Amino acid sequence: LIENSIDKINGKAFYGLLKLEELNLSKNKLFKIDKIYFIYLERLELLILNSNYLFNLEDQFTNRSSKIISLFLDDNRLIELKQNAFRGFQTLLTLHLSNNFIRVIYNNLFQDLRYLLFLDLSNNN
Repeated sequence: LIENSIDKINGKAFYGLLKLEELNLSKNKLFKIDKIYFIYLERLELLILNSNYLFNLEDQFTNRSSKIISLFLDDNRLIELKQNAFRGFQTLLTLHLSNNFIRVIYNNLFQDLRYLLFLDLSNNN
C-alpha cells in the first residue's frame, strides 16, 4: 500500500488478515494512527509508516498482544511521544524515529521495550 495517497483507514480495513506479517503504509497521507487499525493483525511483525503526516501517536496504538518486531516511523511530523505510546510492544527489536520534529520524550517512554536492540532518533529537534 506504498504511495497511494491514503489519508484515512477504516477501523476494520484489515479485518480477516489474520496471517499478515508485514504492512507497509509508507509514503501516504496519514495524519492519525488509531489502535483499532491493527487490532486484527495478530501476526504483524513489520509495520512501516514512514513518510506520512503523523504528528502524534495515540496511547498504545496497537493491541496489547502485538508481535511487532520492527516499527518504522521515520520522516513524519511527530512532535512528542506520549508516555504510553509504545506500551504493548514487548517484542519490538528495532524502532526508527528519525527525521521527525520530536522535542519531548517523556520518562519511562521505552520501559516496555525490554528487547529493543536498535533505536534511531537522529535528525529530530
